[in-house]
Amino acid sequence: MKIVLTTHGSRGDIQPILALSLLLRDARHDVVLAGPPENRTWVESNSIRFCPVGHNFMAFVAKYPDVYTLRPAPAILRFLKRETIEQFETFPALFKGVDLVLAASLSFGAASVCEKMGIAYRFIAFCPQVFPSAHHPAVYAKDHTRSRRWNRMTWRLDRLADRLLFRPMINRCRRAIRLSPLRESGLEHMLGNNPILAADEILAPLPDDVTRSVTRVGNLQLPQGNTLSAGIRQFLDDGRPPIYVALAACPITTAS
Repeated sequence: MKIVLTTHGSRGDIQPILALSLLLRDARHDVVLAGPPENRTWVESNSIRFCPVGHNFMAFVAKYPDVYTLRPAPAILRFLKRETIEQFETFPALFKGVDLVLAASLSFGAASVCEKMGIAYRFIAFCPQVFPSAHHPAVYAKDHTRSRRWNRMTWRLDRLADRLLFRPMINRCRRAIRLSPLRESGLEHMLGNNPILAADEILAPLPDDVTRSVTRVGNLQLPQGNTLSAGIRQFLDDGRPPIYVALAACPITTAS
């Protein structure tokens, strides 16, 4: 199959899709990964073809460390609008002759372009928080420790923002390629039918109030090439298995 994988965001949005690209390539599929241009060298060093889409994502977010406040909201909306328009302009040529498109993160234009071109489409989520639920707030909310009433309120605000800001932007792009306007929310459209949840089942359970059909797979990881020293191996072999705790971006080395 000829498959395009498209994602947009930080390294946390790119690396799982790169891992999936490697798996698909090794299964003899024809694979192209599309994403922010700053990832070209890294992706191509893994022998995966890369197509730059949009502008440098990390250069943009570096300007706004206070992303969870209202101050950068206008700049973020302008950036997302620009990126979405470019996706609608770039994807038709990129998707030509493709059998399947796998989209993730901020690939807002992929679902509509696939709809226009009659191409199979699936969305890949890296955590359950993209699915509306009373068990967690909407993705823009920083605090995940508050009540279910608070969580429901954030999703109501999310639907309002979608109706006033996000869906009109998508619909303008859809009109440009002669598609009818969305009746569902932009999030529902992006998730599509039977989205894929690529996350550990124990660490990231799917809330029981998510009613849509979701396909669960494990978290997507790049191949680990590290080897353990003799001292670490002896430590692991002596006594009961240890408990490993990692914080933030600490790498985890596993024994083969």
